[in-house]
Amino acid sequence: MKPPSPLRVSVLGALAIGSLVAACGGGSPPPAVAKAAAAEKSIPFRPRPGVNTVDCPTETDDCASTSPATCEAACGDGDMAACVALAEWHARHPKDGGEPARGMELLRMTCEKGFAWGCLTLAWKKEATAGDRVMSEARLRTACERDAMCGCWMYGSGLTGDPRTEVRGVETIGEACERGALTACDELEILREICERDQVRGGMCRRLQQGWRLRPPDPPPPQWSRAPLPAALTGCFRVTAPGGPREPTGFLVGTLYCFTDGRTFMKPVGEPWDAWRAQWSSTDERRVFRNEAIRELMELYEEKPQVILQRGGFTAWLERLAGPEAEAALAETRALPDLEEACARAGRCVNALPYGYDGVMPETLRECLSTEKGAREMIEGERGKEAAEKACR
Repeated sequence: MKPPSPLRVSVLGALAIGSLVAACGGGSPPPAVAKAAAAEKSIPFRPRPGVNTVDCPTETDDCASTSPATCEAACGDGDMAACVALAEWHARHPKDGGEPARGMELLRMTCEKGFAWGCLTLAWKKEATAGDRVMSEARLRTACERDAMCGCWMYGSGLTGDPRTEVRGVETIGEACERGALTACDELEILREICERDQVRGGMCRRLQQGWRLRPPDPPPPQWSRAPLPAALTGCFRVTAPGGPREPTGFLVGTLYCFTDGRTFMKPVGEPWDAWRAQWSSTDERRVFRNEAIRELMELYEEKPQVILQRGGFTAWLERLAGPEAEAALAETRALPDLEEACARAGRCVNALPYGYDGVMPETLRECLSTEKGAREMIEGERGKEAAEKACR
């Protein structure tokens, strides 16, 4: 049997807590959902066609993969995710020395500092006080204002922890799902499945059922077709965020990118330029542009005032270069060796290798130059320099 996802476990726990609070008389009775506007409006259960989608982080590690001491040290250094993980360890392991009250203190601290996951975890706790819920709602509302996808998913999910706001919560989750937060879409499906088995929350479940009945039919998949790169995405840019030790070099702050209708250029900090082919496609909405000329999915879209690049599961925020900086970057890219010729020479070299070549043919300028160099050296070692020159030219 497939184990439940961390999100499903969290949602089930939150709903169980909410049911217990309601059964014990906590909070106000569920609000009526008979308003015409609510009854007539569908809750989006999927993203709008063509929008950029994201998987929101669901931090559920309770220090089991490391140790409470490691989490404690990281939390002391200001790592809010480690503080939330430590709080969960305290809540789940009272027999091993965990102190649930200490866990609640940690969650309150992270939420006070504006760490959205800490606020959401606090909102889901049955021990949360009225003051905790007010604080978490306020902080999560701010997170939603900053991030219309993952921030609003967490805001809506936090609202579902209180019978007085649960209907607004599922509507907010639906809006985040429509904007592209896949985690929000997953939570709506989980909540709907739970409500089909057990009317855990009358108001919330009625609203979900109404939204499901009213949902429009599934649209056809978006059709991608060749499209020239617009002026807003053409030119040279610098990575401004996120940047960090886990990101590949092409996503570190300061990396330069230049985009044309037929080429993409990249220059990591302290390294030479690289280049690869570009053949841009888009849907009818012309919002996201995808490079169809390379194996690795690469997408560009404008999110004013910046441009967002997604490639290989990573995201970079880009700002446009201007003036002498832009002119210098373009001049450097124009001075690079021709990409097609470099890759063609690499292909001729590897085809002449004495033992054959079973690797993937290179795509980028640096890969092609490196492959040519390595193949030449092997041919020279076997048959001499003249043979290598003849085979590769």
